[in-house]
Amino acid sequence: MNFFLGGLTKPKQDVTWITDQDEIVANSILSEAFLEMVTIVTQSYFPHSLKDITIATTASNNRENMELEDLTAIPDLLAGAFSEYFTFYYKNYPNYFAENTISVPNLESMSKKTRRILHFGSVSSNSLKKMILLITPEQNKEDFSIKYIKLDMKIN
Repeated sequence: MNFFLGGLTKPKQDVTWITDQDEIVANSILSEAFLEMVTIVTQSYFPHSLKDITIATTASNNRENMELEDLTAIPDLLAGAFSEYFTFYYKNYPNYFAENTISVPNLESMSKKTRRILHFGSVSSNSLKKMILLITPEQNKEDFSIKYIKLDMKIN
């Protein structure tokens, strides 16, 4: 999270981080601890200071207003599909990610739902802006590399 905040914010900007209620923010105690950790890191390592940082989870929705759930649905689907895709290819074809542009091979091993979501996520002509970063461990297991991925998907 701090990696993205450091590069995508400006001084004195308000930030609201919206997430579904995963293990890292499973209750109010963990949410407060997460917010404290983010605040400490941003104050210690950012070249600029932020104004206010807020963490919102889908659990804060009420039954009549599902805005946060709706807002997180598309990124959640995209993250799940890309995670399934990249995990499969990284485990089975570790050299597959040597290039920055990936032409997708046979997707028959993926579900129809995953193929449709991958196609949506790879099309750059729609108005939803997407950035796909592949974070992989290095051989020494202490370092990692981050690669921007531009997909070239033609899915039937």
